[in-house]
Amino acid sequence: MRRRDFITVLGGAAAAGPFAVRAQGPTSLHVGIVTIQSRTTPIYSAFDQRLRELGYIEGQNLVTDYLNPEKQAEGVPGAIKELIRRKVDIIVAPYERTEMAAFTVLPTRAP
Repeated sequence: MRRRDFITVLGGAAAAGPFAVRAQGPTSLHVGIVTIQSRTTPIYSAFDQRLRELGYIEGQNLVTDYLNPEKQAEGVPGAIKELIRRKVDIIVAPYERTEMAAFTVLPTRAP
């Protein structure tokens, strides 16, 4: 999958997300985030708040894994591999370096 396709898919999922939640109610969601920042930083606090607004509650229907790539044996690629191993539904890769690592680790699919 090319980077542009990935961003398009991610953008489409973000746009459709609120409509799907309102129509059906939240189901279980497992999100993985690769970052060196703390979960309590403003950006991730806002992310958690928005998920709560959409009906996703940590421990009820939401699991969020924050992985610090500096603490992984292989760095960013190791963090991505670990999230894949944990079978997360969504990987949040907030930095271009993280996105590029995800593309080298994620399996590719034929069009």
